Amino acid sequence: MAKGTQPAPAFKPGWSVSGVVEAPVEQVWPLLLDGFRSVGVDRKAVEAYSGPQPYVTYLGTPGNGKITIEVDKARHSIATQGEWWYRGVHSVESHRHGCLITYNVYNIAPGIGWWAAQLVQGRENAAKMKGQLQATLDAIGKQLDCAVSKAP
Repeated sequence: MAKGTQPAPAFKPGWSVSGVVEAPVEQVWPLLLDGFRSVGVDRKAVEAYSGPQPYVTYLGTPGNGKITIEVDKARHSIATQGEWWYRGVHSVESHRHGCLITYNVYNIAPGIGWWAAQLVQGRENAAKMKGQLQATLDAIGKQLDCAVSKAP
């Protein structure tokens, strides 16, 4: 997938989980950004960035676990992508009870590798997604002193 792009609309996530934080997007978005510090997201750098494309940074080296991180401030989304099969996208949008955080995972492996990733890596990742998102919701809820819940 090209740098600075979202998956094509026809390219649907293989796995998706979401939850609600009872606070406005404007309060939740900066805290979600802070949650990605360990993979190289610097909230101050993102906020200062004014380019027309998403803010992009990298962690690791090509062929040795390189991760590409794209932050789209306009869409309130953070995408992390590995070199083989994984593309995870966290997004925040308004919701009647505050905001909805969605975590989508796309299998972007090329060719026959798509099937291997779908059957092995995807299942392992899918089993962890709910817990990962719940940890994110709980951390944000604690910082903002507000309720969180799984999306219906």
